[in-house]
This record gives sequence, C-alpha cells and structure tokens, in this order.
Amino acid sequence: MGKIKMSEQNYISVIENSMRFLDKALPLCNEALQAYPKSGHIHYLKALILWKQYPTQTLQNTSFTEHIQQALSLNPLDVQAICLWAEFNEVLKNYDLALQAYSQAITAKEKDPNLYYKRAFVYHLTENFQEAIEDCTKAITLAGKKVREIYYAQRGASKRALQDIEGALQDYQNAASVNPGYAGGFLDMSQIYYSQKKYQKALECANKAVEKAPNQPICYGIRADIKKAMNDLIGSLTDYQQVLFLNPKDTQIRKHIAYVQNLLLDQIPEGSSWLRVHLKSGHKAMLTHINGQVVTFLELPQK
Repeated sequence: MGKIKMSEQNYISVIENSMRFLDKALPLCNEALQAYPKSGHIHYLKALILWKQYPTQTLQNTSFTEHIQQALSLNPLDVQAICLWAEFNEVLKNYDLALQAYSQAITAKEKDPNLYYKRAFVYHLTENFQEAIEDCTKAITLAGKKVREIYYAQRGASKRALQDIEGALQDYQNAASVNPGYAGGFLDMSQIYYSQKKYQKALECANKAVEKAPNQPICYGIRADIKKAMNDLIGSLTDYQQVLFLNPKDTQIRKHIAYVQNLLLDQIPEGSSWLRVHLKSGHKAMLTHINGQVVTFLELPQK
C-alpha cells in the first residue's frame, strides 16, 4: 500500500507543534510545500521558520521574502503573514512598508488592539507622534479590561515627545497600575523626574524599577545617574558596577565607573588601608573605607 497523503491542515498542525524544534519543523515544512505548493499558510510557516533561524539582515539571502510574498499573494487576509512582513520591514527600517502592512492587518482584523499598538510603535519611530497617540488610545479602548501596560507606556512616550509631560506621567502611572510588576513605567517616570531635577521622586521610581526588575542593567544605570546628580557618589558607583556585572560587554559603562572612581579618590582619608580582592564576577578590585562605608574600586583594563 502507498503512503497515505497527509491533509493540508494536518501538516499545518504538525509544523506548528514542532516550531520549538526548528531542525524538525523545517523539513516538515518543505515536505508540506511539495504536497501543497498553493497553501498560503504553509508558505507563511516556512517564512516564520527562516525568521527564527536567521538574523534579519541575512534573511534577504534566504527564501524568506519569496515565501512571505507567496503567502500574502495566496491569502492577502492572513494577519499573521502580514504582521511578519511588517516586522521584517520594521527591523530593516523600511518604515513606510511596515506602516502599510500594519494598516492592511488592521483592515483585516480591526478589533485587534495589539495591531494598533504595533502600528503606533512604528508611528513613534517615524516621529508621527499624534498618530501614535491615536492608535494607542484605540488599542486601550478596544482592549477594555484586558488592556496591556505597553499600550499606556507607548502612548506616554509619544506624549512625552510632544512635551505633554503631565499626560505622559499619567500614562506611565496607568501602565504601572495595570501591571504592578512592570518596571518600565517606573523607569519612564524616573527619567521625567530626573529631567525636571526632581531627584528624590526620580530615585523613588528608580528604586521601584530595580525592585521589580533586579536583573535589568538599565534599571541600575538610570538609578546610578540619579544618585550621581544627588551627589551620592558611592551609591552611584555601586549601581554602575552592577550594570557591568549584569552586562560585561557594556564598554560605555566602564567610562562611568572610571569617572566616579576618580571623583571618590579625593574623598579617601590619607593613610587608609586597602584590600585587594577577586570578586565573584571575575573582576579584580580594591576595597577601602570612605565615611564608614566599604567602597569597591574595580581594576579596569586600560584600552
């Protein structure tokens, strides 16, 4: 007996269930395309696999464009395919094509709040801030009780770009209220207060951001800037060092650490003792006391 031909829908289900293992999904997808070359969704799945496999800049050297265009040609209303095409162009900074694609997706699925948010993000990148605000407002309205914090955060960012600082703060507060674990809202608020030189408020927000996202270097970096502005050089140094520990490839942060360490050298009492140590992070350091506090000076390589 010959092999029973798998249906198109069965192929799609099997491929989708195999997406965590791309080395298995890809040959399945190729087999499915041989059996169903006119299946728009299978062409989309092939494009999606390539999207996951290759950096965006090298996708143009694969059959990604061919398959996503074929998917859209065969099924112009496939929102998943449209959004993948939009994201591809967004990353390549082909913003006009990305906006066109998101608008097409919205036409096909006009009640999906996430599509308005995605288009708003691109509008913001292209400095069409009012359009971004309108799309975020639409997303918030459509989402109702299921509203996501990022809708408010993006609207806040666009309001801030238009110098509507109070409106931006309110949206950042709403973002934090929708998702109490969301550090981004507190970070955004801290940056606004920092720009207004309201350092205590900025620090309070930055502390909350660190509490909610203790493994995110940006939280410590922003808090370090605030502490430095408040002349808390020891606290600032500690936070800058934490950024480096969390992201050892950040070369820029080394300059901040070196700068603050140089400022603190003048505060070390004459005759102070030093202790050389190796930190768990792998860095060599020298410990000493300043105003009763133990301060860590990292030995930074000269470049």
